[in-house]
Amino acid sequence: MSFILNALKKAERDRLRDENREIEDFTSSVWEPNSASSVTSKRLIFKIGLILIILFLGVLIFVYVSLKDVTLDDTIFHTDVSYLPIESAPATTLTSGMETENSSKLVSSSVPNIVITGSIFLGEGSISNRVFISDRVLKTGDLVDLNWIVESIEVDAVVLRSDEHTVRILYP
Repeated sequence: MSFILNALKKAERDRLRDENREIEDFTSSVWEPNSASSVTSKRLIFKIGLILIILFLGVLIFVYVSLKDVTLDDTIFHTDVSYLPIESAPATTLTSGMETENSSKLVSSSVPNIVITGSIFLGEGSISNRVFISDRVLKTGDLVDLNWIVESIEVDAVVLRSDEHTVRILYP
């Protein structure tokens, strides 16, 4: 029992040695709240300054990335595919062995048989939107096959265009 009492007395002495102020200093009539000097260490000021600098840099990086994304989203996509003139196009052979009439594109209005495996949609008209078709990653303006172009990538579907035909394919 005396061991515990001795340990408590020693702890009380250590606390009083570390803490120079007594409770009477704050509660007595001598103490004035306006004259109390706050003890701020240089280490605390350094930590607060460092946190403010890191916060400021984070805000600057966020604003830079946001403005960069806005300026990229404002660009207009040219989705028209330019084809070679008919004279310079090589003769195309179909798998059945028939030749086309020196055409550089096959005319087919049937919807392409594709498997959509996923998509990334960041915002309407964003250049970062992607659609995953089989093992390929496509963005707006990319060719799905010889005739079909990705016209837009939406939240729940992808819109494909082939000349005057437009098809909206929902994600699985």
